[in-house]
Amino acid sequence: MLWLCIRFPKLPLEALTCAQTPEERSQPLAIVEKQIIVEANKAAFEFGVIAGLSITRARQLCPGLQILHRNRERELQLEELAQQVLSSSAMICIKTEKYEEGYRHPQLYLELGNRFKIHGGFRALLHKIQQELAQMDIRHRMGLSHSPSAALLLSQLPEHRRWLQQTHTPPTTQQWKQWISHAPSKLLECDNKTLEKLYSSGFKHVGQLLSAPLSKLGKYFDRSFLDYLARLNGSQQEQATCYSLSPRFAAELFFPRPISHNEQLLYTCNLLLREQSQQRQCHQLHPQRLHWQLQSNGKPISHFNTEALFSQTEIQELTKETKLQLEGISFKKPIHLLRLPSSQLTSQNFEKLRSNPRENKLLNKKRESQKLIDKLKERLGYQAVSGIFIK
Repeated sequence: MLWLCIRFPKLPLEALTCAQTPEERSQPLAIVEKQIIVEANKAAFEFGVIAGLSITRARQLCPGLQILHRNRERELQLEELAQQVLSSSAMICIKTEKYEEGYRHPQLYLELGNRFKIHGGFRALLHKIQQELAQMDIRHRMGLSHSPSAALLLSQLPEHRRWLQQTHTPPTTQQWKQWISHAPSKLLECDNKTLEKLYSSGFKHVGQLLSAPLSKLGKYFDRSFLDYLARLNGSQQEQATCYSLSPRFAAELFFPRPISHNEQLLYTCNLLLREQSQQRQCHQLHPQRLHWQLQSNGKPISHFNTEALFSQTEIQELTKETKLQLEGISFKKPIHLLRLPSSQLTSQNFEKLRSNPRENKLLNKKRESQKLIDKLKERLGYQAVSGIFIK
């Protein structure tokens, strides 16, 4: 196996400052959780404000320091980030929860295997992932090795990251073992008590630990730490928990100038339909029904459903049905927001659906009914058939 670890060292800061102006970002600012500094921007760092300081100490160093409280809900956009990465690389993605303890940076793990062979080569696949992250304007650091734990360790080594920026081939066993051996012990995943034991026992580099007899290490460290070392050197396989994307989708459009006509609203509906279709096609998830929500000044004023029995390539069919539903809605208030959430998504094989005689018959009936309504609208006018819809 070949695992790629992607760390986001500034995500707690970026999640709260992405909408700030360059002038606002130039002011000293720190992110706080439980009265402790979690992250600080460059301006605050120049005053000596770093992660781990108390608020009192940080303000002593920087009197004009602005404080923002950490928002983990916004950081959970990692799920959306995972979807973006998977959409082009089709890789297995897992997420660690270990950063919840202390102040670890959020991380994503991608199991590459040999999939880079179908993406234009190893270098092309890494470049594609880096491009997607750059478009999101999220700073990141990457490490590559045989296991998630080893990849996380190597992501903290500058020499490994420089090599990863230039290489065109995956690392050999000798390469990742050499990097791990030269890594300082302070980069290991362990608590402060274990770290103190490491330095007091003279283990300043990981290589010293990996070469020491197991009987000697057992006197200083518990079994869980020894198992961790075994996963680093490859003698023990690491059980990684797959992270499954939640089967849901939500998109919305806000109108600075409120909409009060269904023709204008239909155009925006079509935009959301295409966006949702592209997202769901990446993961082969398809809804049975689309639920539309209309809001005015933050309050819901109307909603309607459209059936989704068609293949995702037939956007025009969904657009027609959406148009029929919109004609039956009276705009008592102007629309400020249009939402299209989908939560009941399932994996469906539309080729099987079409080959099923019963479903195929239903599909053809629906199409014929829509064609009939379209003809009626042409002859009698849109208002004459505005109250007719297909159940």
